[in-house]
Amino acid sequence: MKNHYIGILAILLGVLALGLSVYLIEKKQELEEQRISKVNLKTDFTFKFGKKEFTVGSNSREKDSEDFPEIKRKEDEIQSLNLSMISFACLAFVLVPISWIKEKNKAISIISAAFPVMAIAWQFIVIGIAAGIAIAILLIILSSFAA
Repeated sequence: MKNHYIGILAILLGVLALGLSVYLIEKKQELEEQRISKVNLKTDFTFKFGKKEFTVGSNSREKDSEDFPEIKRKEDEIQSLNLSMISFACLAFVLVPISWIKEKNKAISIISAAFPVMAIAWQFIVIGIAAGIAIAILLIILSSFAA
């Protein structure tokens, strides 16, 4: 019996890349919920004295999301996780032909090639599923008007 260390290593790297890809989708959704593109900071104070209205200090400015260190830190974390996911997937892609040539096992080579493909395509699959659901809902609504 032949040892298939290279193919198994490629499968493990592909599974790790796929897991990171799924985790990245969750982290990106969490960041979008916390992201504040612009915050309007008003420091003016308005008060009425009798019939007259007075405004003191009409300074207002907007802050970008880069001004918030926790959002910037999460963006950096997502970027580093994305880079590591792509690195694991590319390393698995490099190991696939080596596994095919050295170990001559078709099943392990196909599986070790499939996981990195799924890891890289996962983000597009989620977008495709969301678009398919939106189109299905639109078709259901349009078909109810046609009846």
